[in-house]
Amino acid sequence: MRASILWVIGSACSWEEVELAVQSAAWASSDAKHLSGDTVQWFERARSWVELAVDHCYPENMTREPSEGPPPGPHEALTESLAFLACIISTDYPVLDPTAVSEIVSSLCEMTARARLVSENGLEEVAWIWTEPVHLYGVINLLNTVITYGALSQNALLPGITMLCTTANVPLCKELCCDIIYTMFTSCYMRDALLTMNYVMRRGNTGLNSKSIYKMPAMTPYQAAVNGMVYYITQIMDTGPTGFQFSLRTGNCLPVLGEAALGMHPEVLSMVFPYLCKVANDDRVDSMLPDDWTVLIAILENTVECRLSDKYEVEPGSEIDEEDEPPTLAYLYDGALQAIVSVFRRSSQPTPTSLVNLLFKMRNVLSDELAQSMLQFIDARGSLRPGSSNWLESLEEMMHLYYFDRSRSTLLRRQMARLCTRPFTEAFDVSLKGIERKPFIIAVLEQLHLEEDEKIIDSVLEILYMSL
Repeated sequence: MRASILWVIGSACSWEEVELAVQSAAWASSDAKHLSGDTVQWFERARSWVELAVDHCYPENMTREPSEGPPPGPHEALTESLAFLACIISTDYPVLDPTAVSEIVSSLCEMTARARLVSENGLEEVAWIWTEPVHLYGVINLLNTVITYGALSQNALLPGITMLCTTANVPLCKELCCDIIYTMFTSCYMRDALLTMNYVMRRGNTGLNSKSIYKMPAMTPYQAAVNGMVYYITQIMDTGPTGFQFSLRTGNCLPVLGEAALGMHPEVLSMVFPYLCKVANDDRVDSMLPDDWTVLIAILENTVECRLSDKYEVEPGSEIDEEDEPPTLAYLYDGALQAIVSVFRRSSQPTPTSLVNLLFKMRNVLSDELAQSMLQFIDARGSLRPGSSNWLESLEEMMHLYYFDRSRSTLLRRQMARLCTRPFTEAFDVSLKGIERKPFIIAVLEQLHLEEDEKIIDSVLEILYMSL
């Protein structure tokens, strides 16, 4: 009986016949396990059904409102034909033409990315042409079938990755997208997938990609793709069980995150900073290469604005409860910076100049703990000693920041005072004495009677003695 039904299905020609055929094709063939006749012909037949259903659901010159879905008949036909095509590929891929499989997958992925301009209240926005999540899921499932066989071609890689990233926030598709990305990140596809992501970001936020998405004024197609990439890397990427795998995967991910972070998008940064913290806190962090540390620190250098500016803070008067309030970017940034600094404080390798420069740039906003780390690094480098550029001015500035400010911790004030004694005991430069430094010395003297810590008092007395 099923064979007879398959024969009838296989002879469907008109759209009306195809609508009926696709509804029973999977059942009649036991999900393509018992196809009658040539499998390649069935593949071509299913492929033509999909293309015909796409034309009826999402025509090139679509005029319906973005909120309106395709008619029920074409809607169901496309859903069923996509599932049937995936069944055929899953069951009989070894006998199919890989070029033909790649072409249909690549073509469908490109179709899902199609968008059009719509006007509402005088504003131009971008609306996706493919509006139905179940159809997006069908294409993603098809992509997953091809990847399972390791048969994803280079031609299908770009549209495939782009689609996965832009649909990361579609609830129906999210879990399957994450499964696919995990498979790619833990297989031979990892490097190609990350290079493709980087290419998509570098291609730029231009054309329709730069327009706001319909009903999502704060988001563009480009930014949606970038957010998806960052989500996959920071939330889905498995760093592997060995130090080699950790170094390899982290080293390949950091350039992509660095490119994404340049846009200073809050959602991106709120994922990037915790990821950097996780990397620095990993037990295998010593396996990271120097070049990877350079990229990691550069991410913090390029995003330091979110720490130096308050425009990323939660707006006053927000209705969000204090307990539910998400951590600010400044807080997340400091967490990442502290974790990275801790690595070099306990490491025997030299602290990168870029990290010391970053801490010095942030000297006005550093916490006590980070300020102590900075002073330790600077002292080890001799940056505040005679002979260094503007060393005396920098020394006085940091004394005002970390010593004269009595709200600072005793440990930080003690470290700052002790650091200040060294150039005074080592130098015979006339600039250390006389009228040029009187205001500074007088300020140190005036604060002496307030001190209670014996080590601070000893350091201050030494400074005063050497300045006379």
